[in-house]
This record gives sequence, structure tokens and C-alpha cells, in this order.
Amino acid sequence: MDTLRGRVRQYIEDHGMICPGDTVVAGVSGGADSLCLLLLLHELSGQMGFSLQAVHVHHGLRAAAREDLEYVEKLCRQMKVPCTVFRVDAAAAAKEWGTGVEEAGRMLRYDAFRQVCRNSGQQSEESSFRIAVAHHREDQAETVLFHLCRGTDLRGARGMLPVNGQIIRPLLAESRASIEAYLTEKGVKWREDETNADMAYTRNYLRSQILPRLEQGVNAAAALRISQFASACAEAEDYLAAATDRAVERCRAAFLPADRLLIPESCLCRSVLLLDALLEEEPYLQGRILYRCLVESTKTGRDIGTVHVDALRRLCRKKTDGQLSMPDRVMVLKCAGKLFFCRSTETGSQPCQQPLSEGEAQPCPQPISEGEAQPCPQPLSEGEAQPRPVPGTAGSAAGRNYPASESEYTVCVRDFDGSMSSIPRNEYTKWFDYDKIGTFPVFRTRQPGDYMALYVTPKTQREGGSSEQDRLQDGSEQSVQSGKTISKKLARIMLDGKVSAGARDRIVLPFIGKEALWIPGLRMGDSRKVTPETGKILEIRWNPGRESTHNHTERGEKDGLQNRRDDQ
Repeated sequence: MDTLRGRVRQYIEDHGMICPGDTVVAGVSGGADSLCLLLLLHELSGQMGFSLQAVHVHHGLRAAAREDLEYVEKLCRQMKVPCTVFRVDAAAAAKEWGTGVEEAGRMLRYDAFRQVCRNSGQQSEESSFRIAVAHHREDQAETVLFHLCRGTDLRGARGMLPVNGQIIRPLLAESRASIEAYLTEKGVKWREDETNADMAYTRNYLRSQILPRLEQGVNAAAALRISQFASACAEAEDYLAAATDRAVERCRAAFLPADRLLIPESCLCRSVLLLDALLEEEPYLQGRILYRCLVESTKTGRDIGTVHVDALRRLCRKKTDGQLSMPDRVMVLKCAGKLFFCRSTETGSQPCQQPLSEGEAQPCPQPISEGEAQPCPQPLSEGEAQPRPVPGTAGSAAGRNYPASESEYTVCVRDFDGSMSSIPRNEYTKWFDYDKIGTFPVFRTRQPGDYMALYVTPKTQREGGSSEQDRLQDGSEQSVQSGKTISKKLARIMLDGKVSAGARDRIVLPFIGKEALWIPGLRMGDSRKVTPETGKILEIRWNPGRESTHNHTERGEKDGLQNRRDDQ
């Protein structure tokens, strides 16, 4: 049957399966498919310049398995092909792993194949090893039908690939009939696995019931057409995978130092996407981008499906921020105009609360299904115990960032000429009356009892909280207003200013004792503001994203300022 050998050789060459000098490890069960593979590779090894080894796995499931093992060993000895035998307990593995016996057997087989590659004494050249398995055209059709019935997309519709890493399938384009005809011509008998008649296995049902009916009632070449469809899907998937790569790069954003405040401390951020850029992509590519980022965030890439991508699509379309829980401790946060794909480092941890719209009642978190949006804890009154911080802010301004370390600040003291018009009017630089302070501030995160000193005018008192809320948004105001000074809890100011719960305990602020001087991005306190009578000013500048290497500069500035103060 030189025709079959010629077709298989051409198929191997077309797909670059084997190169001269490679070692091919063939899985041989004793059935017709694997025996045909063994014989063909043995014939081609001399012509194509590769060496051949055989592996047989005894799964411990069938009484006749012992005879299969002996038959394969005898044939390999006659052919002078090295054969390694493994004895495993597929039933016990299935129970331990919580999977089906067929799946456990498949995993054990591939583990055995790879072990032979590792133990062959050429570990440094592992890439020169190929694992050959005997799947054929009908196997491909069964796989595609199985995936379609269970639910899949182009990736699953490809079925099995001719080359998948080290794994090669030289017989994938051949029919079962041509394989049996080849063995018959060679006078080689094969073993039959009686479990192939067990309809409890889905693949057996597809093979013996569904495919024959398709061939009899729809198209005699049904298996061939399904296999050709799988090849077309593989080409389409290759094209779309490249398009997805480019789209991901267009949407990807760097993880900035300020972003640390937006995610729980127990999570590691795996990917960041710009929401606006994502929504500009075609809907189909949006789904692929989200799927790609989800899979990359998991440990194994399994258990991510359409339901999770659809849930993310809904989250992206919402006008409010939020977050979703995904399989394998993955959490996706939408805030500050970005999507953060994170994975919890705490086993069993799934912190997921979705912020609601401003003014909505926010229920306490409840256990819910994977992929479902989750509400965030209800805001507490002043003085109440705070829940575990979570990211996301209802109705917060997109893109708001806060300082995360002392190294992001620089401080200096200078003389003031009394000109109020020279006071900076930007959100990154603030001047304070150093004569009222007399020392440098301490930079730290908030603590119980912290407050900010605010001026309350008669108008503010008469109109309730509306004027106060307006003033919270005017962080650049430097003039002192008449009225009285009140101490407002820092927790309440952050809550009123819609600072995300996940950020509140991690923002680093300048303090004098328990008094916060300034919340960058939100407002500054009123009690230490510059007046025309101020002699010296304390300038605090926030440098977003500044690295800790700037500490030396800050210390140098302080040392210089101390020298100037001593001179004066």
C-alpha cells in the first residue's frame, strides 16, 4: 500500500511534523490505528532520517489489556523498535482528579509519552522529540461533533490539530477504512478494545451511532466534509488569532503605581485594558480580547467560557464601575476607565463586590454564581467599623488617581512676598503657611481619629451640605473665609468625595499630628492656608508615578531647607 505511505509522508512534510535527526515517540495500543502508525513510521524513519520509539500504556481497566501489552512488545521486538511499557490505574486517577475515566486515561498516556522524552538522555534537546498519536479522519469528525454539541467556537471547531506543540498526528487525513486495508495488505492483525462498544462513552456513541447515520442519510462523505470543515476553521482561527494579538496590543495599558490603590492587596494584576480602546474594536474582536485576557489570568486556562465573556461584555457596557468574579480566583475590575484582570493569591478568596449608582442602597455581599456581577458593601456611618476595602467607586470621576507612597512627594520651604496671586492653582502643588505649622509633615496612610480642619461659613450652615460639597470639589481655593473652624473626620471626607473604598486605606497623605493637610486630587484643609501675613510657605508637590529613587532628592531638599532655617 505505497499509496497510503506516500500520502502520509506528504502530509508529514506539508505540516513540518518531523525533521531529520528527530526522535519520534509513537503511542501504540495494539489497535489498528496505532499499529498502522507504527508500521508507517518504521518504514519512513530510514527515508526521512528520524529515529523511532514506541510507548504502550496499560490502563488497568480491561482483563484483555495484558494480552495487548504482550502483543505490542512482541511486534516491537520483531521490528527492532525500542518499546517502553507503563502500567497505570486510570480508574483511581479519575477518582482522585474528579474527572472521567477516558479523560484520566488520556492524561496518563500523554504523561507517559513526555516522560519517555525526558528520560531518553537528551533533555537538552527536548524540542527534537515528537509524540506521534494515531488519530484519523473519523476521530477528527467525532471530536468536532462532540465540541459543537457541547458548545464551542472556532477554536473547538478546529478539532484536533495536525501539529500541537510536540504532538503530531500523521494519520489525521486518512480514513479508518484505508488504515485497515493497509494492515490487511501487510498481513498484520490488530487487537480490538471491547470497551469501544460501550455506549456509555460519548465518543463511542458518536462513532457507532451518529456518524454512520450521517453517512447513510445525509452524505456518504460526511466524515471527510467535517474534517475539511475543521481544517478551514483552523486556518480562520490562525488568521483571527493574529488579528487578536494586534487588537490586544491596541487596547493594553501599563499597570501604573497609582493603580495599586484600585485593586485588593491580595490580588496580582495580570492584564490591564483601556475601556474606550476596547469598545472601539469590532464586537467579535472585543469578545476574543476579553477571552484572551481571562485565560491568561487563570492558572490553567480551563473553565473559561462564553458565559464569562458575555458577563464581561455587560459590565463594559454599563455606565457605572464594577467587578466580576471568575473561575480560578480571577477577578475583573472596571474602574478609572480601565479593566483590571487580577488573580487572588489567597486560596478560596473571591472578593467581588460591584459598586452601584450614587444614592442607591448597597446590600452587603452575598455568595453568588461565577460570572455574576456582585454588589459592594453598604457605606457605613462615621465611626462605624469599616469593611475590608474593595476597589471601585460608584459615580467616581474616571481616571482619578491618588499618591501611594511618600516618594511621590517633594517638600520645600520658601519666603513669601505676600502676593496672593502667586499661589499655585493646580492640583499637584499646594502652599501652606509654614509659620502656623513650624515643622515638616509626616506622610502616611490614614488612621483612626484623623481629621481635616475646614472653615464653615454662615452660608454653608444655612444651606446644609450643598455648599460644603461644592467646596470639596474646589481643592485649589487658597483664600481664608470668615466663619468658624470645624474638624471633619477624614473617613467622611473621603466618603463624600467618592474615594474608592479600596483606595482609602492606601492613600499616603501629609499629616501634622492627626490633621490631614491635603488629599491630592480631592481637596486641602483650611486651617493652614496662606494669608497675606504669611512669612514662609511650605510647598508640597505631588509627582504622580514618581519612583522611590526620588527619596534622595527629597532628603536633599529637606537638608538644604534645614540649613537655610538654621542660617536664618
